[in-house]
Amino acid sequence: TGVASAQTPGGLVWPVVWPVDWGVAVGAGTVMVNAGDADVWPILTVTGPCVAGQLENVTTGESIYITTSVAGGQTLVIDNRARTAVLGGVTNAYRDVDRSRTSWWRLVAGVNEIRFRPYSFSGAAQLSVSWRDGWK
Repeated sequence: TGVASAQTPGGLVWPVVWPVDWGVAVGAGTVMVNAGDADVWPILTVTGPCVAGQLENVTTGESIYITTSVAGGQTLVIDNRARTAVLGGVTNAYRDVDRSRTSWWRLVAGVNEIRFRPYSFSGAAQLSVSWRDGWK
């Protein structure tokens, strides 16, 4: 299990006003290690408050894009294997998945860099990634 902190997308805000604010640099993601030798399907848990956004496995180049609003103290659970999204343990949030851009992703064997970029958030927002190491 690992936790990734929310990151801002960075960049300029238009219209540009002098002096120019070049935005915040987006840092590297959080490293998660699947210690096995086989890929595994993780479960992603977003804790609010935030609008979920992009959940990315930088290592594989795959992302889940979801626009669900998650209130403070509430969770959004995304199961990559089952391809489901459940808000607060009861509400089906699959309708909020941008299926035209989403690639359900695995953790490959070894090191994976995970990045969480919500569309909007407070400092308390986070992504937890849960898995069991996989073996062939």
